[in-house]
This record gives sequence, C-alpha cells and structure tokens, in this order.
Amino acid sequence: MAASGDRHGSPIRQVKDLIGRLPAWIRDVDDSELGEELVEIRESIVQLEAAFADGLRRFDKSGEYRADGAVSLIDWLRWKAKLSGGAAMERVTIARQLEQLPQTRQAFASGDVGYQHVAMLARTAEKVGATAVQGEETNLLKAAESMDPGVFPRSRRRSSIASITRRR
Repeated sequence: MAASGDRHGSPIRQVKDLIGRLPAWIRDVDDSELGEELVEIRESIVQLEAAFADGLRRFDKSGEYRADGAVSLIDWLRWKAKLSGGAAMERVTIARQLEQLPQTRQAFASGDVGYQHVAMLARTAEKVGATAVQGEETNLLKAAESMDPGVFPRSRRRSSIASITRRR
C-alpha cells in the first residue's frame, strides 16, 4: 500500500477539519453575506484542485499507485478517490499537461481561472500539443478569466486554438 505518512497535524487534516465546520458556519452566515462566501468557497475548491493536480503529477511520475495494486493512475483514482473513469482521466490529463503550461498552472493555483477552463486547455494541449498551446497561452488565459466556462470552449474555436489546430 502507498505510504500515507504522518497525517496527524498535517495541513490536509487541518483543511478537512475546517471543511467539517463549514455546514454549521454556512447556516449561521447572514443572508446578505452568503453569496460572497459561496464564491470564496468555490475559489478555494479551484485552488484545492490545482494543488491536487500538482500532487497527482508527482504521484504519477513516482508510480506509487502500483504499490496499492492499481494497474494505472486512472484506475487508482477511480478506486481510491471514488471518481468516475471520465473524471479520473480528466484529472490525469490536467496534471500531465500543466507541467508544460506554466502560465495556466499559475493561473489555476491562484484561482484566476476555473477548473473547467483548465480542463479545456489541458485537453486541447493533449490533442494539438502543449507547444502549440504555449504560443497562445496568454491570450487563452485572458479570455478564460472573463468568460463563462460554457462559453469558453465555443469561443476558443474561433480564437487562437482554432488557428493552431488548422496549422497541424
């Protein structure tokens, strides 16, 4: 089994404790403040996903998932993290592609772009190559910062990514 280390007092334990207190806190927040607090929760989730992606990239490279008997990282995530196959594959794609997309990695870690934006950029990098996306990364991130994730994929088809894919 993959080593879990001493988790007593770890930052993960502290985060889990805070998350455990959130439901009661949300019940007590004034309605006039609730919207902003919910946005901050979402931003925190994005930052946690970014940290997860960084850890997952390292775990992938180490191959430690095999110590638990998993054949692949995706299988390990399905089993241990209780993710669907699609969700596991998406997280692995993000983890692997972010290493080659430093601006996206930074924007994700700071919460400037959302998970869905990053997933779209990672899938695109996997499809056309990270080098091609790197050349347009600044423009794509600028668009992602101001666009709804549902609009961003349609917009990117008319944008820099469309020109990248036509060149390939």
